[in-house]
Amino acid sequence: SKLLLECFAVAEATNIMLDWVLFAALAANPSIVDCVAPLYTIGVGCLIVIKYVSEKQLAEAPSPEDSKTLSPAGRVAKARHSQPQTLGPLVEPETGEALPAFIRLPGLGDGPPLELVSLGCGARVRTIMGMAIKVYALGVYVEFSDSAREALASHRASASSNTDREALLETLLSESPGPKGSFAFSRALHLVLQRSVTGKQVSDALGERLKGNVSAAAYADFSNALLNGIGPKGLNAKEAIEFLWCGPGLVRVVVRGAACGDLKDAKLPSAIFQGIALGPSPGVPEAKASVLKGFERLFFQTGGGGGGGAWSMRLLSLGVRVKSLGFVSVNVYALGIMAETH
Repeated sequence: SKLLLECFAVAEATNIMLDWVLFAALAANPSIVDCVAPLYTIGVGCLIVIKYVSEKQLAEAPSPEDSKTLSPAGRVAKARHSQPQTLGPLVEPETGEALPAFIRLPGLGDGPPLELVSLGCGARVRTIMGMAIKVYALGVYVEFSDSAREALASHRASASSNTDREALLETLLSESPGPKGSFAFSRALHLVLQRSVTGKQVSDALGERLKGNVSAAAYADFSNALLNGIGPKGLNAKEAIEFLWCGPGLVRVVVRGAACGDLKDAKLPSAIFQGIALGPSPGVPEAKASVLKGFERLFFQTGGGGGGGAWSMRLLSLGVRVKSLGFVSVNVYALGIMAETH
C-alpha cells in the first residue's frame, strides 16, 4: 500500500505535466478535445481509485509484529484493549463537579510537586431561608506513593466491608500512620468553589470548624494565610483551595494552585481534616462514606507504571496535517493538543 501511494504521487506529478501538454495541444488544435477528453477522464478516475484503495489499506494494515503472531480477530481484540487503563475523575453528585483523579501540589522547599489520588468526595451545602446553597465541592486526596500504600495496606479489607472502618479513618487522621511512627504520606483536601465568595467568608466559614480545637494563635495563622492567598477580590466559582497535610504538624494552604502559607501546629492539620471531612460532625458528612468506597483507588495500577500515567487530560485543540499532491489533498495525520486537567 505504501508503494501504491508512492506510485500515486509520481502519477500525480506526471499528470500535472501532461495537463500542461494537453492545454498546449488544445490551444493549437481544439478539434482533438473529443478524442482526448474521455482518456483524460479515465486517467483521473484511476488515480482517485488508487488513492482511495491505498489509504484504506494503510489505515487497516497491522504492524509487522502483529501480522506474524495474531489472527485477524486477534488483531482487532488487541487494538481494542491495548490502551493503558486510566483512573477516571470523581463526579460529586450534588454539584456535578468532576474532581480530577490526580492533583499535583507544590512540594516543600525545592522538592518536586506532590502527586495525590482522589479517594472520596462530597459537597458543602448550606440552607438559608429554606433554600439549599451549594458552597463547594470537596475531594479527599492521599499521596499516590508506595509509602502510602504500605502504611494503608492493612485497611483494604475493612474499607470494603462493614468491619473496623473507623480504624481506616483514624489512620488517615493520624500524625504518624507509617512504620515506627513515621509520617509516611501526605494528604489533602481539595475544595472547588461553586459560587463567588470573599476571603472573609471563606475564612469565617472554615474557621468555624477549628474554633475550640486549636489555639488562638493557630486559628489566627490559618485565617491570615487564607486571606492573603485569596486577596481582596475574593474567589470566583470553579476556583480551588487545597489544604495539604505535608508533614508532622505541618499544613500548607494552597489557593489557585499557589502556596500561600505553611502553618506549623501540632493540632491544626488533624483539626482541619476532621472539621471539614473526616471527623465526627464534619462540614461535608458524606465524604467519609465516599472515602471508604473509593479507598481502593490508592492501589490502582496505571498503564504507565506510575501515577503520571493516569492523569486526566483535557483536549485543548485539534487539527489535521494535509499534504497536497497535485490537485488532490491527502490527510496525513490528526493532531490533538492535551493538557493536564488540574
